[in-house]
Amino acid sequence: MSVLGTAKGAWVIRVLSGFVTDDGATIQLCLVLERHSDSAPAQFRRLNVVLSELDLKVALARVMVADRIRDWIETTEADGVLDMILGS
Repeated sequence: MSVLGTAKGAWVIRVLSGFVTDDGATIQLCLVLERHSDSAPAQFRRLNVVLSELDLKVALARVMVADRIRDWIETTEADGVLDMILGS
């Protein structure tokens, strides 16, 4: 579990599941994003993130992953997929 601050408020990020390709080079994470507020009902969104195994090993790459997730939260209103291998 982690908390990510965004322009839309703080979001709790939970890893629901993770899958690794046979060669170990690619990882898919199924995330649940939660935003709780005293003035509004809780919001829940699902995000599937596809990334390289190195993105989780290198500290700077992990920061870049968090930035991409933050940008996705701020520009998207529904569930979705963030393919960081293809740069989408």
